[in-house]
Amino acid sequence: MGPVICLVTDRRACGDRWREELPRRAGAAARAGVHLIQVRERDLDARDQVALVAECVRAIRGTAARVIVNDRLDVALAAGAHGVHLPSTGVPSIRLRETAPPDFVIGRSVHAIDEARDAVRQGAVDYLIFGTVFPTASKPAAALAGIEGLRAACA
Repeated sequence: MGPVICLVTDRRACGDRWREELPRRAGAAARAGVHLIQVRERDLDARDQVALVAECVRAIRGTAARVIVNDRLDVALAAGAHGVHLPSTGVPSIRLRETAPPDFVIGRSVHAIDEARDAVRQGAVDYLIFGTVFPTASKPAAALAGIEGLRAACA
């Protein structure tokens, strides 16, 4: 398989009508070839997350894209999402795999070569996202791995 293209949501970029706009953008991204739509709206309560994720799932219907939820298996299952994305310090993926439906996508963020190798060794993940390669506003104090760190993690 080639590179996987992932869109990570940020409802603040959608303005005041984010409840309608974010799912619309997710659908447009899916029709343009994005593989994964990661709903990463950590500060929303569970009810609002479920509603938003369910709308995103509806918006991508008929495409090959999948909707995954950041760090909330309960929200993902309640909304009919296709998977969950775990932070590097999250619950072990093997525990989720035991309770998740068949074909449920489980991904994990890793921030160091050892974390990447540990995640692969433990199994039960479908993909890893390696960061932080470049500076980001969401993690201003994060140590940067840079391109060399990414290259080493993939070796």
